[in-house]
Amino acid sequence: MLAVKRDGLKHMVALPVRGARKTFRCALTLLAKDREYGAEDLRVLRDLGLEEVFLAAQAAMERRQEACIRKLKTDLNDAGRPAPWRAPSPRVS
Repeated sequence: MLAVKRDGLKHMVALPVRGARKTFRCALTLLAKDREYGAEDLRVLRDLGLEEVFLAAQAAMERRQEACIRKLKTDLNDAGRPAPWRAPSPRVS
């Protein structure tokens, strides 16, 4: 918030993004120094289809995060186990 004040951003409009069952998921917020936003600006943001874009991006980020968590758990579980024994490779003279 300090950076917003420091940069002189005084006006904003926020587009709430709702997911399944109309639950609030995230918001796109535009900030400006001199431009005042109104209801028409909010309608334009909705008409651009940004809500669907943000929902798709959020779903992709969630899938990636879940995959990283699964890998971390596997790595942590495997860290306490001894490495599997492998027979040495035969030497060719």
